[in-house]
This record gives sequence, structure tokens and C-alpha cells, in this order.
Amino acid sequence: MALIEDPAQLRMARAALKVSMQDIQEATGVGTEAINRYENGVTAKLWASTRQKLEAFFDGRVIFVPAKKGKHGVGVLLKT
Repeated sequence: MALIEDPAQLRMARAALKVSMQDIQEATGVGTEAINRYENGVTAKLWASTRQKLEAFFDGRVIFVPAKKGKHGVGVLLKT
């Protein structure tokens, strides 16, 4: 299961897959306002149920790469 660690990863994953907040809302039931607040840092943490829905949406499509201290920040890889 892919693990979202940072708001930037959610933005990166959406951009890589060319999916909108509306697309995610329709597929998961997570509101566009909740996604927008998290991506823009207004909400620092996602509810566990929201995180699970988003991670399930991206599972099998992307790999959320965790940060490695002193090496690199968070990232997203497309699955092939």
C-alpha cells in the first residue's frame, strides 16, 4: 500500500496521473475541499479514513517515496 507522507506527494501523484481533485472525489468520496486544504498546507494532517481512501486510490498507480534525511525529500514514482 502506498503511504502519503507529505502534501507535495499528493500534488505530484495527481499531476503524474493527470487526475483532478474532482476525479478523486468521484472515485473515493473524499471532498475536493479536503484535498485542497491538505495540498495547500491549511490542514496539516489527514483523517485516517481520508488517508486510507486516498492511498487506496493511488495504490497500484504510484509509489510514494519517503524522504531520506540528508539524501532527498519525498517523491512519487509511476508504477508500470
